[in-house]
Amino acid sequence: PIYEFAEDETTIYSSDDHIQYQLPTNLYEGFLPLEGHLPKAKKLFVDNEDEAIESTGQLDKFLKFTFNKNDIIVLGNISEAHRNKITKAFSYIEKLNPDLYEFLFTYTKVIIPIDEPGVVSYSMDTLPGYSCINIFERDFVDLLDDLIHENGHHYLNALIEGEDDLIIEDDDKIYYSPWRDALRPVRGLYHAVCTFYWAFELFSKISNNNDVLFTSDQLSKIRLRCIEESLMILACEKQIQDAHKSSKITDEGKKVAMSMIDKVKSFEDQTIAIKEDLKKGDAAAYKQIETLELALAKAKKQYNLS
Repeated sequence: PIYEFAEDETTIYSSDDHIQYQLPTNLYEGFLPLEGHLPKAKKLFVDNEDEAIESTGQLDKFLKFTFNKNDIIVLGNISEAHRNKITKAFSYIEKLNPDLYEFLFTYTKVIIPIDEPGVVSYSMDTLPGYSCINIFERDFVDLLDDLIHENGHHYLNALIEGEDDLIIEDDDKIYYSPWRDALRPVRGLYHAVCTFYWAFELFSKISNNNDVLFTSDQLSKIRLRCIEESLMILACEKQIQDAHKSSKITDEGKKVAMSMIDKVKSFEDQTIAIKEDLKKGDAAAYKQIETLELALAKAKKQYNLS
């Protein structure tokens, strides 16, 4: 486990059990040698100038979600409103797509709320299972998206670190990414297809069911996101196949990506119906779809994507 100061220099955080240990305020200034740690008992022992100090861990300040004996911890002090927002997001995912809910608990271990203006949620392959989620600037639909999207990164990183290679990485920026509207290396293309897919997986099911849990504005945004992801994922099919032919994507890598692309293709009839609903009920959202379709058509000609 890694031990570090948490919110101030009187609080130690243990990465092993995600518990904060409040230390006395009269600690000897300098080194804090740990003499012992009993995670099950939530006890930490610190040597304080010839005297061992016992500290009892406190977990109650953190949000904790449990499913099938797997836990997800939300670290950090956040307002009651934000705690409720995260709790509501978990309950909605569980209700709307139980498989995705289980998938979330399989690969996400820690959620770190971030308050960084202009920064979208992110994760790093060097911290598997840790999702940094901007819950302050982004709305509830974005939160659902971000939780699933970052979990998709954890899943993909786990596959990439597995026995079978999925991609052969290089720095050649030769693949067009609809999400960036720019050329990216094979890793950028592959990660985009295999992580943005999960938003489609969640939002397509909600759109198809006309779920009453959401307001009309939220439902319009969900339908718009569903169509956008569908269009952009399908626009990458030829590039995934070309990258496989060029030996930049392995047989196993192609299998993973194409399973997602095929799932999107199987939803084509429902996608058409959702577009018609948006055309009738939300002209602004439908206009965004038309703009994206024009941009993709232009990119297909420019980069030979069809």
